[in-house]
Amino acid sequence: MTLNSFYFEVELDFNTLRAASQYVNNHLSRYPGLSWPNFVYDDLLPEDCYTPLRNGSADGVKLIIGTNKDETTFFNLFHKCVRSISELKRILENNNWSEKYDAIEDFYFQNKNKNRFTMRSCLDFSTDYLFLLGNLEFADIQSQHSEVWMYRFDYMPPLLRAVGVNATHGIDIYTTLKNMDGLGYLVWTICKPSSKRLLENYMFGSWASFAKTGNPNGDHLKTTWETYDSQSRKVLLFDKETSLVENYSKDKIDFWKTIGTHKFYK
Repeated sequence: MTLNSFYFEVELDFNTLRAASQYVNNHLSRYPGLSWPNFVYDDLLPEDCYTPLRNGSADGVKLIIGTNKDETTFFNLFHKCVRSISELKRILENNNWSEKYDAIEDFYFQNKNKNRFTMRSCLDFSTDYLFLLGNLEFADIQSQHSEVWMYRFDYMPPLLRAVGVNATHGIDIYTTLKNMDGLGYLVWTICKPSSKRLLENYMFGSWASFAKTGNPNGDHLKTTWETYDSQSRKVLLFDKETSLVENYSKDKIDFWKTIGTHKFYK
């Protein structure tokens, strides 16, 4: 059974549905493919988000959008993304894409005979498919209707770097909101105050400027954050130093356009 298009109606009580949902969430590693991006269409969500976007539903709405360099290292701690080549094969089988395996293996697992590279390759694959490609698709479309600024957060808080989680999912929120309470305090606790203040200045300053003026640039940035478009793909990298890169992830985009398993690149 493919998981890409499946519609059904159920008459179950709330507690049963919640328990079933929680069970699946706690055992994602047993069912490779359930975390594979797909859409469920019904009365609540009649179409995917990209179609109305293409038709101008957000015409004139300016956007800041981005990802973190190591998005899936956090999810890997709970085995909620691919950890091995065998799991990748099962995901492709569950989605009727087994014929795409050789191309994906050649691109992401070039050092496949060295086991120490396997986990890093799995994380790169998961980060690209679950985060990067959808991010690029959204930005490509919306940049045709309004100004878009794209970023990637690269800074690794020392504590996360020490345990191999690096610049993982969600850690940019604390510097963007300039809020280090609770988990944020723990994550950033051994970070140099000067480095933390620098990142807060870059990110909080950009978001505050964007809210006030509609443009994230200002004296808080050492680099001019140029707008994104699908031709030049200019992306600002946030680290101790900011930098603007062009033709962002071109090799990955070219690969997925060729392989065609992601919705955007069919």
